[in-house]
Amino acid sequence: MRARIAPLLVALGTFACGGEAPPPASPSGVTAVVAPPTPSAPPAPKVPRAASPQPASASAVTFARMAKHPEPGWSVPSQLSFVPGTRKIAYLASEQKNDVLSLFEYDEAQGATKVLLRAQDLVPKAGEVISKEEELRRERQRLRTKGITSYAFAKQGGRLVVPFAGDVYLRESDGRVRALTATKDPELDPKICASGEKVVYVRGPELYAYDLASSKEVALTRGAKAHVTRGQSDYNSQEEFGEPSGFFLSPDCKSVVFLEVDDAEVDELVVPGYRAGEARFDAERYPLAGGKNPKVSVYVAPLAGGAPRKVTLPGMDGRYLVSFSWEPTSAAFSLQAVARDQRSVSFVRVDARSLATSVREIASDRRYAEALPMKRLEGSSGFVSIGVTGGHGHLELRDGQGAVEKVLTQGAWDVTQISAIDEKNRVVYFVGTKDSPLERNLYAVPLAGGEVRRVTPEPGVHVPVVDGETGRYLDVHSARNRPPAVELRGPKGEKLHDLTPPKDPEIEALGVRPLEPFTAYTKDGTLLHGNLLRPRRQEPGRLYPVVVMVYGGPGVQAVQNKFAPKLLWQHLADRGFFVLQVDNRGSAGRGHEFASVTYGKLGRIELEDQLDALEALKSMEGVDPTRVGIYGVSYGGTMVLNAMLRAPGKYKAGIADASVVDWSFYDSGYTERYLGPKGPAYTETELSQHAAALQGKLLVMHGLMDENVHFANSAKLVDALVAAQKPFDMVVLPGERHGTKDPAAKEWVSRKIAEYFAETLR
Repeated sequence: MRARIAPLLVALGTFACGGEAPPPASPSGVTAVVAPPTPSAPPAPKVPRAASPQPASASAVTFARMAKHPEPGWSVPSQLSFVPGTRKIAYLASEQKNDVLSLFEYDEAQGATKVLLRAQDLVPKAGEVISKEEELRRERQRLRTKGITSYAFAKQGGRLVVPFAGDVYLRESDGRVRALTATKDPELDPKICASGEKVVYVRGPELYAYDLASSKEVALTRGAKAHVTRGQSDYNSQEEFGEPSGFFLSPDCKSVVFLEVDDAEVDELVVPGYRAGEARFDAERYPLAGGKNPKVSVYVAPLAGGAPRKVTLPGMDGRYLVSFSWEPTSAAFSLQAVARDQRSVSFVRVDARSLATSVREIASDRRYAEALPMKRLEGSSGFVSIGVTGGHGHLELRDGQGAVEKVLTQGAWDVTQISAIDEKNRVVYFVGTKDSPLERNLYAVPLAGGEVRRVTPEPGVHVPVVDGETGRYLDVHSARNRPPAVELRGPKGEKLHDLTPPKDPEIEALGVRPLEPFTAYTKDGTLLHGNLLRPRRQEPGRLYPVVVMVYGGPGVQAVQNKFAPKLLWQHLADRGFFVLQVDNRGSAGRGHEFASVTYGKLGRIELEDQLDALEALKSMEGVDPTRVGIYGVSYGGTMVLNAMLRAPGKYKAGIADASVVDWSFYDSGYTERYLGPKGPAYTETELSQHAAALQGKLLVMHGLMDENVHFANSAKLVDALVAAQKPFDMVVLPGERHGTKDPAAKEWVSRKIAEYFAETLR
């Protein structure tokens, strides 16, 4: 800042070098006595002026562009895979840089790319119709794309199966495509067995197998009672345990393990809504925290048809059954059983012929333990898993019964994914945070243990797909200041082929700027990482408002060294806002203690950390500490309400979208893991009881058809705010679920968010 220069009163006189000046003579010859100069007052400090947010026209990023998917730079190949038995690569990508995907193939030998399959190849005239069942399945998987959204190759024979518009399609190795089903009810989750002989899928409550040689369908299950499904995992498994499927094919293509889920005793909730001119009142079975969970049973059935056999699991009643995996010989399969309180996990091996079981506890924790990510060895019944060692996730070599034989990695960093096992060269490839908690690199370590070798050369976040037979890997990688690249690399990181699309001109046209790293410390000295975007046109002596973008919940790391256009952020920064995001304690990527410290007191430590980070930002030049807004969705919306109701006066405005207000309204799998069994913690974390403390402006948003965080949460908050006579604003989106997806609604919501902050933080 420049200080204001105060006027100085100077007494005039004549000075001689080296001595004091004699007093001047008056015109009459009388010597005039002149008073010594009066000391000047210190310059008055210049008071910084508040900069008002600029109009929407100040940004090249329009609300219509915010509603489109993907963001600039991210129209790149996804779901990359090595086509079995070939030197070809398959992937999904958009031909028009939108959210409609096609299946592509890259031939390494020819260096050529071609489209294998388009949506219109399957249903030429009719548009894509998504059933309610498929819509809910996509919600659990957070799928936002259309067209060809998934595919699977058989390990042998070159056959390919694709689901589309509720039916199942097969592409032969010679390119011929045929529909395997054309039924009124949609088929879900189709899988092709390793040999390519059969395709298995769910229709309604039952499981079916389609024999490709005879073109005949066989019902593997029959006679499901009301509220019973076969071959589908339950809500908790899909939403909270990363188990999207409910059946698992044996490697020899002779058997299938499947789940039977009985929801009869689970609470039934009504999810209202309004779509396409019609009112909706959908009844959903939802396992509330502290309430009844579904009864889940495990069966084995022959794929040729025949009576399924039930697996007896002594002492496993009420446990979450997840992480199913067959041994390579098909002689046995395994599952992991997570206790209802989620403080212990057992490994269960089941003999496929006798159905005899063996059980071993493989994880336990005083707060919560999670099922172990694992990958099978091909040459034995053993496997490699990620377990907690020294407070961090590390590789473990285990035998077929689940016993640890060797810990392969160690240190104050985490293994986040097992990519592949090269058994010929006895090497495990994995992704981890060894070089930075903000990055994800590919590493290799001997199966016998030893030195960890980094494979990916560039800094940033890498999402590799590794060929376990050759060590080659497909890599989608980026950094804050580097748009994503897609490359095929050799086992030492050498570049073999570049699949990166041409640079997206929108990055420059929209003026997309990279996010700056931001750090702050909590009161106890814990380092927090963040992302910062400053106002594009920042003038000295001006103060600018702040918008905090918050998530803050367990299992998520929002701040990473990867390319993130964040168009809403760019728009706000163009209009004169600081935009800040910080990962508080409780988030992922920093070890088990950092993640689990919030157990039993959700919202308290997270809010303390967000406030500490905000204080650090307020010391930055140009930040107006009196004009701070906060925005979040889902757990982020809950954090907004924590900030507005439990730290009144710290934030001038907040927008809370799809927020949990009362954890007893949320599902049992998530809530009991992080908050514990239903008890005092639920009362302490309930937010509507603080409604009377609201200061500042609050906008509550919610999709009426949200089947994840139900509208009852926002309804309870509104009721409390009305009772406390507190003014607030509200937006209800009658056709939206958890998160806004309809393009028109997304455009409207983006405008509402930006203009709300422009108005309340002016």
